Amino acid sequence: MGLRINNNIAAVNSYRNLAASDKAMSGSLEKLSSGFRINKAADDAAGLVVSEGLRSQINGMTQAARNAQDGVNVAQTADGALGVSTSILQRMRDLATQAANAGSQDVLAKDAAQKELTQLNAELDRISTTTSFGNTKLLDGTYGVTAKVDGDASTRAVSASNPIEIRSAAVTNRNDVAALTTVSVNGASATLTIASTNLPAKQEFADANAYAAALTTAARTQLTADGGSAAVDGTLTATAAVDKATGLVTISWTQTGGTGPAAGTRTPGGGQSALSGGDAIRAGVDGKVSTRDLAANNILNLRNLKTASGESFGPATGVDVTLDAADHASADALLTAVNAKISSALIAAGGKGDEVVMKNDVVPGGTGYKLSLTSISSDFTLGATTNALGLTSSATVQKGNTGVFQVGANAGETITMGVTGVSSAALGTSSIDLRVNASEAITKISKALDSISSQRASIGAIQNRFEHAVNNLNVSIENITASESAIRDTDMAKEMTKFTKNQILSQAGTSMLAQANSASQNILSLLRG
Repeated sequence: MGLRINNNIAAVNSYRNLAASDKAMSGSLEKLSSGFRINKAADDAAGLVVSEGLRSQINGMTQAARNAQDGVNVAQTADGALGVSTSILQRMRDLATQAANAGSQDVLAKDAAQKELTQLNAELDRISTTTSFGNTKLLDGTYGVTAKVDGDASTRAVSASNPIEIRSAAVTNRNDVAALTTVSVNGASATLTIASTNLPAKQEFADANAYAAALTTAARTQLTADGGSAAVDGTLTATAAVDKATGLVTISWTQTGGTGPAAGTRTPGGGQSALSGGDAIRAGVDGKVSTRDLAANNILNLRNLKTASGESFGPATGVDVTLDAADHASADALLTAVNAKISSALIAAGGKGDEVVMKNDVVPGGTGYKLSLTSISSDFTLGATTNALGLTSSATVQKGNTGVFQVGANAGETITMGVTGVSSAALGTSSIDLRVNASEAITKISKALDSISSQRASIGAIQNRFEHAVNNLNVSIENITASESAIRDTDMAKEMTKFTKNQILSQAGTSMLAQANSASQNILSLLRG
């Protein structure tokens, strides 16, 4: 046996094995004390990545389950209030049926029934405006919709209570309005022709009333220039009106002190109701209106479409509705053609065809004409690149609550619940007068009952869906937690076996290191001789 002083190889070997045993024992202690097999990336880099992903999924689904349960609670709150509204409508129907029994109901009885119905309508309105979940209103028509942005916008949600309206209705003068009609001033008849210096061709006015005022001024000036009497000329007045069915501006004339233009109304050739962003509605010299320029390239892009029950349909890029660049005999005919195109496109995309509709009306005050693109079932969005209806892109502003519930751990895993307004005006019962027509009231109230019943059915279906979502999430949480545990948690029995082995090795290593260190003492015996 070689005896060396400078290097005790046996001690070095014992120390190395002892250090390894101590390190292994420390690792076992860490795993046994924490319960985790992976405490740091060095323990298992690949396993750490997988387990962290599973942990994120578990946390997300746990919160999603709570979110879905909130959806159940919201649905129950809304359904409870709608149940009360149903009871109110049933009572209103009883009153209408009683009032319709004309053979036994006198004026006083009908008046008493009307008073109760008025109070019931007030209660419907109160329920509509006060039913809420926290601070979120549920039945006032704002739940599940977004609001119209002030000004033009195309990338915003549209619903029945939030239509896109185009209503600037500028009117443009045309050359062919010059020769108006035969005018009689102080008994002398003549054809009044307004010179372009008094009313320039193609001049645009803010609305129909401004156009009529300009015509009045121009006609009076022209009459005076043609030798009429200023006192008489100053009584010639043009009045403008907009016709809902045709979409045309009509001008009627009155004059005191003279015969005035021919009686009745007349549509000046080219009198135009030009809508915001372009000539969406055109009135030509032939009295026709046109869909030209109604949408960019005559394509109306409808996105984020949903059925009345909230189910999405159609491609993510939206449903393109191709409009004919054609003239129509009236605005009503235009709407029929446009809505037929919209309906066909929606049906082809998987809808019922009634989710989006275009309507027409006269601007309040009769100053112009307006079109509205709206939804009679749930909201939708106009494509951002469509520039539809002459509108320009703008940000969406939220109104109320969007009704979107995050029911999954990942983006896009949502359920949307929409609730329409149930005020007396929305249900059509606010205008009922039992004293005038009780039979008609029965029909209106029955429709209101059908509306609320359909609404409650949709809410009930959504509530069941939420409950199934909660159950599915809980099962998924259990399974994924088991997977994450298998990767990350410590097998205590197995790790305890390792710890015991390493503990014994550590104690043996310590003892052998002491023996190896004492072995060098034998050299002293040789030196003493």
